[in-house]
Amino acid sequence: MGNSIVQPREDRRCGFRVLEVLEKSPASKAKLEPYFDVLVSINGEDVSTMDEKTAHDRFFDIVKENDQKMLPIVVENVLRHTIRDAIIQPDSSWQGQGSLGCTIRFSSIDHNHTHALRVLNVTHGSPASLAGLKPFSDYILGTPRLAFGAGEPSLREILDDSAGKVTKLVVYNAGTCSLRKVKLLRSDSSTNV
Repeated sequence: MGNSIVQPREDRRCGFRVLEVLEKSPASKAKLEPYFDVLVSINGEDVSTMDEKTAHDRFFDIVKENDQKMLPIVVENVLRHTIRDAIIQPDSSWQGQGSLGCTIRFSSIDHNHTHALRVLNVTHGSPASLAGLKPFSDYILGTPRLAFGAGEPSLREILDDSAGKVTKLVVYNAGTCSLRKVKLLRSDSSTNV
């Protein structure tokens, strides 16, 4: 197990994308990386080829049945195009939310396109400027609850639904190779961000 790295299998198509990892959680201890890590196997069961309902049921049954036990997981990283073995220990009493301490969502795995939106222009004083978005190095990946992609709402839909409210976005900066959350406030329903 440990940190072995192998080339990704081309036939892997789905898994549980990690969207958020809470501090000091079992997911944090397993070094799961939000947005780029996809859980494709847990306790020897490959969920990558299962349909969504079957994968969801099996995954959460395994987590529930193995509270406080070390579970092998296989993690596919879509940024680095690697697969690694890791260990996670579900803990329903860890002082945080959920037994794993992360938000995951079943989705397809796509190494060729991460569905990121590149920030190309930021006007001084705009909501994007006030949120700290950086042109040419920032990529908007989604929200803390969803990653942009097939079947998911677009950024425009999310912003239209939240006009006049704060929208939390997850942003990847290519210069620093880091993720951060930003808060974007659109004062009206204009198309400019």
